[in-house]
Amino acid sequence: MQRKPRRPNAPVLGKFATAILIIQAFTMSLLPLGVYMLARNKKIEPEMTQKDAMSLAFATLTTMQLLQGFLSKTLHESLFKTGIFGNKVCK
Repeated sequence: MQRKPRRPNAPVLGKFATAILIIQAFTMSLLPLGVYMLARNKKIEPEMTQKDAMSLAFATLTTMQLLQGFLSKTLHESLFKTGIFGNKVCK
């Protein structure tokens, strides 16, 4: 309520928001793949099975989705400034 309203003809996603979403999408697709590939590398972890590597990649993806939910709260302020519990229940 403290910000000025956006223009009625302004797009829902501006250039900055679109760039942020694209960067998040590439990160969320490449990082679990990289974790999976590292887990399957026999030189790094010789006893890792494919199921273990898939579980690790899935855990990485779900953790990143949780973080994206917190980071998508606002585009212009830090998570440390807005806080995780910033949306209080109205009574």
